[in-house]
Parts: sequence; C-alpha cells; structure tokens
Amino acid sequence: MAMTRKKWAVSALAVECNKDRRFMAKIVEDIEPAGKTGYGPTYWMSDVIAAMMDRDDLDLTAEKARLAKAQADKTEIEVALKQGEIVLAEDAADVWGVQISNIRAKLLALGHTLAPQVAVETDVPACCDIVDVRVREILVELRDFAVGEDKAS
Repeated sequence: MAMTRKKWAVSALAVECNKDRRFMAKIVEDIEPAGKTGYGPTYWMSDVIAAMMDRDDLDLTAEKARLAKAQADKTEIEVALKQGEIVLAEDAADVWGVQISNIRAKLLALGHTLAPQVAVETDVPACCDIVDVRVREILVELRDFAVGEDKAS
C-alpha cells in the first residue's frame, strides 16, 4: 500500500508533536496552508517540521546550555550565601528595619536625653555642641553598622 501525504490541522499537529496548541499556532503563522477543513486551515507535516527546526526556541543544545548556566548560577549563589558573602534581601531588609527603628528611637529621645544637660547651659554654642555630639554619636553608630552583626540589642 502506498503512503500518501496527509494534511494536518493545528490541533492535530499539537497532539502529534506533543506541544501546546498555542505553540503550534505560532509555528504555523508563517506557513502557507495546504488546504482548509470546516475547522480551519491544514498544513503539511513536512512544512511544520521545517518551521519548527528553523525556530531558535527549539535549539536543544542552546536549551541545555541555558539550563546548565542557570544551575551553575544557582549553585554559585547558594555557596556565596553559605560563606556569608551575600545575604538575602529579606534578611537585609529585616536587619536594616531594626537598625532604622533603633536610630529613630534615639533621635526621638534626644529631647529627653539632652534636656537636663542643655537646661543648665546659658551659652548657645555650648548647647549646640551638646546636641551635635549626641547626633554625631548616633550617626557614627549608623555608619559603623554591619549587616552581619547583631547590633539591635
């Protein structure tokens, strides 16, 4: 018995190639239909296979290389995390949130902390110096803050 060419609808091509119907519809966008049925255009399998082989997103070697690079990147990140070279963004945000809360509390307490010292001074520059010294102490604490150290306590 002789073999004859068969025309395929997009849905049939999707089933036969084990691909999503939308994916197959993109493949056949630039292919001239071989015919038409009541369901839509039909295509020659040879034309579809040629179009699939021409697509960049079906390059198996490139996909394997992309996967290998992604796995290597993931491993590199995991090693850097374990060695403390990098931190997770959530952890950094938590630590900085605590540090900012501490600095905020110290700044809000400046009035109560410095009032007894400033109240006895009659010299304006001396009052400024008292306030400046405490503000600089707070700023030094902020500058010296290291994410890896627990300075929240």
